[in-house]
Amino acid sequence: MMTLPQVLQERFDSKLRQYQEERKMPILSNIERQALETGRQEGRQEGRQEGRQEGLEEGSLEMARSAILDVLTVRFNQVPEQVRDRLAPMRDLSRLRQLLQQATVATSLGEFMAGLGD
Repeated sequence: MMTLPQVLQERFDSKLRQYQEERKMPILSNIERQALETGRQEGRQEGRQEGRQEGLEEGSLEMARSAILDVLTVRFNQVPEQVRDRLAPMRDLSRLRQLLQQATVATSLGEFMAGLGD
């Protein structure tokens, strides 16, 4: 592969831009096309992996919230909307697990709700 002196490279780049603008079409070499396609494929793959990870995380959080509500419903027959509202935005899975354990041993709904304030 040959490289041009700086002055010639700048002149070439300028002429190429002018040519592309006049014809309203970019010129891509085979190497550039392959690099773009490789980048697109890598981006798609990365996006799928991130999407799967986010989906798994969101599913785990939702399952933990649901388990807490199920335990409270079985134990105390009802769950105040206030509890649902407090659980909904929680994104810390370890905290939700602690609350699930607390829901199984709390002697009253009030005791559980007091533990939500931590």
